[in-house]
Amino acid sequence: MPCADLIGFYNCDVGLGTSTDGMRILAIADMNNDKYDDLITLNSAGNVVTVRYFNKESLTYLTSYDILLATTASVTSAFITNTPTLLQNLMLVVTNNAVTSFQMYD
Repeated sequence: MPCADLIGFYNCDVGLGTSTDGMRILAIADMNNDKYDDLITLNSAGNVVTVRYFNKESLTYLTSYDILLATTASVTSAFITNTPTLLQNLMLVVTNNAVTSFQMYD
């Protein structure tokens, strides 16, 4: 069914591109305390986490940085701190070779 036939839905470019490697949204949070929600995404293998800050001028998400884990590792969950600092901390629960660990990034 073409998008034009779907009432209320339409395509829009939010800066994520077309080659997304099976990207999934892992979390949504204001990572840089600018009052806009940012995206934390995960690739299909679960070993590359990308933080994408929302840009209010272009109304798109810009890739800010990637967290590259070992090829044998995968992220199982994430959460973000809520602190009055310039940047929030990203907490990842990572499983690698049957060992689960907690990793913090800021």
